[in-house]
Amino acid sequence: MIVARRFDADHFRAFVLEHPVVRAFAAGLVWKDVNGRLAILTAEDVVDAAGAAVELEAPVTIPHPIEIDEAALVALRRQLSALALVQPFAQLERPFTRDAAAELSALIVATEPRPLVAFEGLLRQRGYHRGKVEQGVVTDSRRPLADGWFMMARHDAIWVRERGQKKCGLQDIEPIRLPIWAPPTPALFSEAFEDARAVLGAPKERKPRKPRTPPAT
Repeated sequence: MIVARRFDADHFRAFVLEHPVVRAFAAGLVWKDVNGRLAILTAEDVVDAAGAAVELEAPVTIPHPIEIDEAALVALRRQLSALALVQPFAQLERPFTRDAAAELSALIVATEPRPLVAFEGLLRQRGYHRGKVEQGVVTDSRRPLADGWFMMARHDAIWVRERGQKKCGLQDIEPIRLPIWAPPTPALFSEAFEDARAVLGAPKERKPRKPRTPPAT
């Protein structure tokens, strides 16, 4: 879903529609076909937001909610409820931000460095692991995704063998694809922003300064 993996007709039929275990697991997921049509997979059928049976034209993907407009999200959620289906993982209810690249930059600028132990612990919770050690320090952490994609979190240098470092600041989180480069999608930027928000938390609001009291005369 995050990297917009595509399923061709044979793969979708053999490994989803006709696979009893995968079909049961995937019931409730929303799929998008090559024409942009959205439909919900059930145990017996594939239906649109109105409940009508449809046939998806391959290739198909599991769309990230950022790819779906608000009206369609509401209609699909309503149909899921009517079908009494619970999605196997957060898709329609997944947090997302449409202007994530700008929001990410603003969040990093507005947030102070965090305690190192908490910083690294929260990165690990999001699936990140330390990058390459160079001259005794690590300056990035990475979260593997799929299809060559990974998230790179660039941060202040972390000394590997020395103790006493108290804090670490996040400099950036960037979606990267290797060895074949591709431009990051809005879904990937949204995921990067959610990672940053989970690690950094909300920036602290500065308290307004108290007005200075003029000296008594």
